[in-house]
Amino acid sequence: TTLFRSNLSQSYVQDFSEGLPGGPQGWEYSSTNEGQITSVSGRLRMDDTIDNGVYSQNEAILHVDLARQSNVQLSGSHWNLSDEAHPGDGIAISSNGVTWHPVAAFKESASGPFQVDLDAAAASAGLPYTTDFRIKFQQYDNYSAPEDGREWDDILVEVVLPLSGRR
Repeated sequence: TTLFRSNLSQSYVQDFSEGLPGGPQGWEYSSTNEGQITSVSGRLRMDDTIDNGVYSQNEAILHVDLARQSNVQLSGSHWNLSDEAHPGDGIAISSNGVTWHPVAAFKESASGPFQVDLDAAAASAGLPYTTDFRIKFQQYDNYSAPEDGREWDDILVEVVLPLSGRR
């Protein structure tokens, strides 16, 4: 399946108000065991379908064309639905879809807006921007919302001009 990769000639915005965007909008999803990824009240929700204590991992990956870009920022909002913190909960980036580098971890009480300087994160990880750069939103736990789970909304990937370049 070929995914459309949003080119940043314009900002990429996703508010999940129309449900889960699919491959044509650059998104792919995966869940293990009883994990589920759904759209609830205009938010991307990750949790389990069954409250049986079996752990599941949920991943929503955005593919975006960042080749030849700079000054790229990622922002959005995140809600913790009583989810305990686990390694990998949060956001990771990859230039090849094989090796992932965490850029934001969300602790048990973390909810609210987030912002990631993708230039700094990619440079720190030694990643080049590619035509298929990937941003992964991830959750790992073992119960359904509201006992466990995480939600994401208002995902924005944009080129931000440095202060010296703004008019």
